[in-house]
Amino acid sequence: ASGVKTLLLVNPCSVTLFPEHEPPQHVFGAPTRHHDVVAKRSNQTKQAEDELAAFDRAHPGFKDNNFDDAFKNIEAAMRELVRQQEIGIDRAAREIEKYIKAPPPPAKPDMMFELGMLALDIASAGIANVVAKGIEGGLKALAASAAKTVANPVTGKVAPAINTLVLGESSIYAISDAMKEGLKIGSKRARPSPGGVAGKGSGVRETRPELSADPRVAFIETVKTQHSHHSYDRDVALIHSAALLRPTLFKDKKLATDALERIAGEIRAEIGAASPAYYQATIGRWFSFISELDVGVHRVGSVDGRAITPVRGVVDIGFQVAGPSPRDRVVAKTAIMRGVSNAAIKDLKARALLHADVPIRVYGMPSPSHAELLVSVTRSPNGTVKFLDQSNGSAPGPGTWLRTRGQGDAERGAQSLLEDLLSVSLEDHGVTLTTDQDPSLEGG
Repeated sequence: ASGVKTLLLVNPCSVTLFPEHEPPQHVFGAPTRHHDVVAKRSNQTKQAEDELAAFDRAHPGFKDNNFDDAFKNIEAAMRELVRQQEIGIDRAAREIEKYIKAPPPPAKPDMMFELGMLALDIASAGIANVVAKGIEGGLKALAASAAKTVANPVTGKVAPAINTLVLGESSIYAISDAMKEGLKIGSKRARPSPGGVAGKGSGVRETRPELSADPRVAFIETVKTQHSHHSYDRDVALIHSAALLRPTLFKDKKLATDALERIAGEIRAEIGAASPAYYQATIGRWFSFISELDVGVHRVGSVDGRAITPVRGVVDIGFQVAGPSPRDRVVAKTAIMRGVSNAAIKDLKARALLHADVPIRVYGMPSPSHAELLVSVTRSPNGTVKFLDQSNGSAPGPGTWLRTRGQGDAERGAQSLLEDLLSVSLEDHGVTLTTDQDPSLEGG
């Protein structure tokens, strides 16, 4: 398959960037402004921690009933968020049990552990980022509204007086960062060992349990177990965020209580997204294990009389071109996902698949304008695209169909083909996605 070309498309629905985690960029040996911003934020977070320690020394045991009630609202919101995450995982687990008519080949337990952790990493990162940004913006707005204002003697503009900000940027950033880290579940994060507490001198280790030899069971065991183990991090994030507001509580009880309610509100706002996010991430990582993604284009008759090799665990879409030009409209004509249950494809039938977290292959089919069209494009769940163009028949060199469609750029032609076919649902194309499973089996 030396003619296969590969490119990477960024899927905006599955890729989340955290700028503060990027390596600092350097120009002629000097850190960029981005690096300065990260360093400043780290210093501000340390300042908030120091202020909290000083406050607790000066005011031991200080508390407020309204503040405590507001904290209970945060706990309730987090419990519901976690419950919805578990619902998404359970839904994926029920479908994964039925995905393959016969169990797939055994996989190394470490591989299934990493795959399960990756599913949690992807699902949790998006929610954590949204909640953290919402908290940061919400608390800044609350702090500004509670601060006294002064007029600039030169310009006359009115702005909050820095020394009256009882909820400063350092505390806001520390709270936002604590919640983000508490909500994220990463494969490289440490787990508390039995009898220990995560932290200095606690004997922290990563939990890697003995897993089943059946990869279906091992994968789901990892996702469920590690999601459950993460409750420690979530609890610490809640408690620490509330603690960081204690100095504010001493100065302005209403502001501190409102800040807790704002945090609870940001968590509640993501409850509806939690179940779908965890379901899609779990299913997507399983697809990446079972799929046999291959461009699979052959001369007609070379593989059991077929022009395309059947593949398992992939949404396989045959398309035709409406006219003689590669730039003419393309229409899906057939779609099948082999090796999976009918229940597994239910959610894929009626939605656009352009950003779906599943492996996809589209391939050309004969039509009135094309006696044969040996073109195939695949896209993996992480957005990697490969294509093979043999539209020149027996002539030497690669075909020109994709290059013509992309106005001289075959990669652009492959991307254009995917966008035109997958921007609407298969049902909109007039096609029903099927499987090779007997509908009478496994409840259809």
